[in-house]
Amino acid sequence: MGHSSTIHRRTRSSHDIQTSAFNQTSYEKNAIPYPTAKDTPPQLYPIKDLPSPQQLREGFKWVGSFKDHTTGEAHSQEQEDYTSTKNEYPPNETPDEKNVTHNLTAREDPPSLQQFEQLFEQREAEWYQRYQDLHSKFGLQILECQTEFFRCSREWHVRFEKINQEILEKSIENATLIAAVLYQMTEKMISKENFNVRGALERMVHHAKLIKKIGAGCPTEIQAGLNELAKTPAFTKVLRKEAASRGLKPEAVTPCIASVYGKVCQHAHGNDYIITLYEEGYTASELTVLATFLRMQSEWPHGLQWREEKRKKYTKH
Repeated sequence: MGHSSTIHRRTRSSHDIQTSAFNQTSYEKNAIPYPTAKDTPPQLYPIKDLPSPQQLREGFKWVGSFKDHTTGEAHSQEQEDYTSTKNEYPPNETPDEKNVTHNLTAREDPPSLQQFEQLFEQREAEWYQRYQDLHSKFGLQILECQTEFFRCSREWHVRFEKINQEILEKSIENATLIAAVLYQMTEKMISKENFNVRGALERMVHHAKLIKKIGAGCPTEIQAGLNELAKTPAFTKVLRKEAASRGLKPEAVTPCIASVYGKVCQHAHGNDYIITLYEEGYTASELTVLATFLRMQSEWPHGLQWREEKRKKYTKH
């Protein structure tokens, strides 16, 4: 199969047009028609308008001569300014020093003591006159306001004393009623042969409700009341002291609080001359909790006295 001898023409770019004369064979120059100079686009910066090297050297010479000329004029102007300044001020004296000297010589003499006294008396008279004017204008209103203030203060003082007296009377009455209720409870404990640790815990819960140590919403069970008392800061403070005196930690003692009343009901029977906490039948933690409750209630008004000891064993003869 033979190949066509026809050479196809392609689109020429401006780069091809400008570089077409380089690296071409005689066959390519004859086979491919290239555009002439009139077909090429005009250049933005014609070469013929650029200055020649001779013109550039002449321009540099002119710039250098202009710079030397202007620098010389500035230097001569500085020399003239320095000469005029030097002639205006005497030697060893700057313009600032001359101005200061002139101001010191031109300042007036300070006022005398007599002038100060006269000025002070004048100002004092003016302020006193102003005070007299204000007093004559607002003096009556000030007196009326003071009178009203004293009257209101006296009324509030009388009212406060009356309310305070009523509160005191009610407090005394309330304390008397609480004491009467506690006395009746103690008598009931003795009559039921419950004057012991169990009865003391029951009385303690009712006493706490009377003096608002326990809220009104607390359940009626004795153990529930003891649980509420165990949450108070006073109980925590006493428990720490009791645990420390017995060589125990409060964290190891608190778990038995929830069952301490049931344990007491098993051992406390009959009346005691003084509420007595016997060591037999209780663990060290239970004794610590019971001692904390008894000591806590003994610090309240009308609290019960108590003691802790070992139960005496009687032998038959």
